[in-house]
Amino acid sequence: MEFFRKLLVHFYIDKEKNMSQKEPRIVIIAPCRNEERFLPDLIKSLENQTLKPVECIIVDDGSTDKTPEIVSEAEKETAGSD
Repeated sequence: MEFFRKLLVHFYIDKEKNMSQKEPRIVIIAPCRNEERFLPDLIKSLENQTLKPVECIIVDDGSTDKTPEIVSEAEKETAGSD
């Protein structure tokens, strides 16, 4: 539970554009700062969801740890997996 207190994840469901689709369009926005300890868990959790987000936006607020590197690596791993 500490993970979810440390890193806020906002879910946005775009119902109007996706009324004809069976599943809603989900976008994740995760603000973070110095979250190298928790960010891999967030990314793994998102990958394991049954209803996957169509977009994940991680906003780094000037982290001084390895947060930016973790985000960059995750972006490389997911590029082209659409």
